[in-house]
Parts: sequence; structure tokens; C-alpha cells
Amino acid sequence: MKHLAVIMGMPGAGKDTQAALLEKSEHLTVIRVGDEVRKLAAHDKHLAEELQSGQLADESVVDGVVLSALDHSLTNAHLLSDGYPRSLDQARALSRMCQKLKIDLVQVLYLELPEDEVYTRLKLRNRADDTPETIKNRLEVFFKETEPVLDYYREHNLLDEVNGLGTVEEVADRIRKVIKVV
Repeated sequence: MKHLAVIMGMPGAGKDTQAALLEKSEHLTVIRVGDEVRKLAAHDKHLAEELQSGQLADESVVDGVVLSALDHSLTNAHLLSDGYPRSLDQARALSRMCQKLKIDLVQVLYLELPEDEVYTRLKLRNRADDTPETIKNRLEVFFKETEPVLDYYREHNLLDEVNGLGTVEEVADRIRKVIKVV
């Protein structure tokens, strides 16, 4: 049976950085949901406009990206990265996908950060869609839509909260101590 972990956190929490380290050190297949959605946006003006304004991509688009990636992967240990699931509907959709594809969702890692650290990190990464207004909007969306997802996974005993402050290596060490998918 295939196994799946999810890494979650506010924008700028280091999800992709940590996923890349886990990909190398633990030989996980990382599904970078945000990257896949941004690739779609390069050919979809409406989606590109949504992303540039700080809005979330339509859930059906994102669900399709995830389902396709999970269905076509040949490995047994996976890590979903870069902001999926972001809503309770997506969390439930992921559960249905896992059931359909016979994948065991074993863990959700949440990288915790204070809000002021999010602004600091996003300003440093210099991505075109990281304007102060966009960051503020993303955080509002996170608190409204994604925090309930954390409660959902907490209730299902799948959530492991990891302190996201410190060096990349310090955070990676904390994750390696709790990761279950490997």
C-alpha cells in the first residue's frame, strides 16, 4: 500500500524547503501542488489573475492536480507539499482520493510560525506574487479556510505540529524526529 504524509503551514513556513530535504534524505516522492497549479496558470489567464490577487485556485482544479499526481506515481511513500489541503472540502476530497487509490494517509505535519515571521520570510523570497497586499490576503484566507483543516486532522489524530522557527536544518531535524511515512 502507498503511504502519504502532508506538510502544511502558513505561506512562507518552509513547506517546499523541508519537502525538498525530505525528498533527498528520506527518498519520498514529493507532490508540489503549488508548482503544478502555477504551471497551469501559465496557460490560464483567469487562474493567473486569481493567484496574483492572492486568491486560492479553484478547488476542483487543485483536486484534479492532486488526484492525477497520486494516481500516476509509481512509488510508495509520498509527501504533499505547498498548500494542500487548504479547506475542509479539500481535506475530505483528499480522504476520498486516498480511499479510491488505496493510499494510507498517515500524517499531517504542520510547520508553526508567528504571523510576523511570515511577512519577513515572504519579503525575502522576492516572488512576484508576494506583495504586502497579497500576503495579507493569503493570511486572511489561511486563517479562515485552513485553520479548520488543522482542527480536522487534529481530531483524526493525524496532526503533528512542528516549530517552524530556526534554521532550515533545525526545522528539518524536528521533522525527522516525528515523520511517520518513511
